[in-house]
Amino acid sequence: MIAKTKSLILGLALSACGESGTVAHTGDVRPDGGLDGLGGRPADARPLDGLANDAALDAAPPVKYALRLEEIVARNDGVAVDELGATTDLIELVNADSAPASLDGYTIGDRRDRLHSLPALTLQPGETVVFFADDELADGPLHLPFRLSGEGEPVFLFGPDRELADVADIPALLPNFAFARIPSARGAFEVCAWATPGQANGDTCGAPPPPELPDDVTFAEYEWTEPWPHPPAPLVITEISLRPAPPLAPFVELLNTASNPADLSAFHLTVGALS
Repeated sequence: MIAKTKSLILGLALSACGESGTVAHTGDVRPDGGLDGLGGRPADARPLDGLANDAALDAAPPVKYALRLEEIVARNDGVAVDELGATTDLIELVNADSAPASLDGYTIGDRRDRLHSLPALTLQPGETVVFFADDELADGPLHLPFRLSGEGEPVFLFGPDRELADVADIPALLPNFAFARIPSARGAFEVCAWATPGQANGDTCGAPPPPELPDDVTFAEYEWTEPWPHPPAPLVITEISLRPAPPLAPFVELLNTASNPADLSAFHLTVGALS
């Protein structure tokens, strides 16, 4: 039975497509491969001489570079879309310094012997940029010539002096989970169920704050022409989630609106088209 004002969550074996979230910079791409207003140059791939060809990781490099790996999503199923509307793997970089920092001279890759030069963007202190690891260089300077494995692999970032600037040893990730620095820019990497590309990771893993409405957004007043009708039965559906945040499974929430307990065995719940 469900007592008055108590809610019950019923799990459902359902699936649904994720919705799109943050969109990375969508500025116009110039013929030279740069972004208007950001500077840039055509990206190319070049190896670093003398580097091992395996995926073995060094100890964490000393923090002497402004640019750091900030967040990685190896199975993007809707947390961010590129300028073409595609959902692909993403790598977010952050300027962890107190002064502006240029990406010019930095290289990135999932193998030491196959690194890609980043465009000459300039990030302000704390600013981030999202790159899409989709193996589609022709789509623009924010696209990288490799993909990420959802089963885990390293990502290397090298500085302009060709020394290792940062490295992330990505574990196997569930769809839309992030491997992110927490706290932002300065913390250690950890797996988080909340991906926040284009936003600060915060001090703890958790849902990002909702966007604030501009001051000029107003809503017209509306008055009901009649009181809200009382439900014909004591049980009402108060919430449905086809794709909730882990560890919850898809669910339907019911509420007993009556003053007395309600026996669930007297009700039948179905999922499907109305007949």
